[in-house]
Amino acid sequence: YPSGHLAILVARENKQQICIVQEDKPTNAKIQAVFMSNGRSTCYYPNGAVWINMNIQGGQYLDQAGNRVKRWTWPNSVLSPGPHVPLNPIFISLNQYVGVRILRQDKIIVSFLAKGQQAKFNMGTKVQASDVGRLPPPAPLGEDDLLLLAFRVRILQLFNRLQG
Repeated sequence: YPSGHLAILVARENKQQICIVQEDKPTNAKIQAVFMSNGRSTCYYPNGAVWINMNIQGGQYLDQAGNRVKRWTWPNSVLSPGPHVPLNPIFISLNQYVGVRILRQDKIIVSFLAKGQQAKFNMGTKVQASDVGRLPPPAPLGEDDLLLLAFRVRILQLFNRLQG
């Protein structure tokens, strides 16, 4: 951010990539969005409520009270039960500097714009029908996994501050 605080963190471990957007605060910055290369992603409202939740089957858009506003399935998703529900492009602003454009499964753009400079990250992914047999079942993140991820983000923030 122009303030010098970390806005977007992109990390890679093995073959997985994760993109984390956090709010513009010096300490205890809340996570505003998480995008994972396995197709799972979540964006949050400023109050912490889930805004958008996506996986390899499709996604849903919720209001701040948690009511579903919109639901969709990705085209050619053999994993999605029921009829295909198309996606109309979604554009949201997580904050003054970071926006998200969801155009299709393989085109989910996280963009950062400040002081006339822009950075874009495509966090979309595409699962082909031939990949289905090789997909592991989606594992829910347990409390320990979330705690480890939070510690990792905090450590990377501290490294960033030391370098900055």
